[in-house]
Amino acid sequence: MLREAEGEYSRLRLRSLADEWIADYPELLTLVDALKNRPARFMVQDITDEQCVDLAVRLLDCKKLANEELADALRDIENDPTRTAALRSWLVVVFYRISLVGLKLESFESVTWSATGRRSVSSAEVTPTTKVAIHPCFWRSLGINPAVE
Repeated sequence: MLREAEGEYSRLRLRSLADEWIADYPELLTLVDALKNRPARFMVQDITDEQCVDLAVRLLDCKKLANEELADALRDIENDPTRTAALRSWLVVVFYRISLVGLKLESFESVTWSATGRRSVSSAEVTPTTKVAIHPCFWRSLGINPAVE
C-alpha cells in the first residue's frame, strides 16, 4: 500500500511540475523521457545520441516549439544526427531550472539544486562529464532504481 502511494505521489508530482512550467516548456512530459529508467545519478554523456535523435524526431512533429533554443538544437540534429550536444546540455539546464535534477558541475562540489537558491546554470557550464542527480520524489514515475549506479 505504501509503495502504491509513493508511486502515485511521484506521478502526481511530475504532472504538477509539468503544469507549473507549461508556459515555458509545454513539451516537458516528452522531454522527461530522456530521464526514464536511468540510475539515480549519471553523467550528461550517458544521454546517448540515439536517445537525443529519438526525442528530436518526436518533437520535430510539433508545429511550434515554445523555446527557440530547443528549436535550434532540434534543427541541428535534423541537419546532422551527430550534433546532439546542444540538446543534451539544454535538457540538463532545463531539468535543473525546474528542480527535476540537481547538478554536480565540479568534482570538488556537492550536488546542488536550483530550489536551494543556487545561481542558475547555463548550457556553457554543462559538460559531458557533469553529474546529474534525479530528485528522489520523481524516481518512481521515471522508473529510477536508486540501487543502480
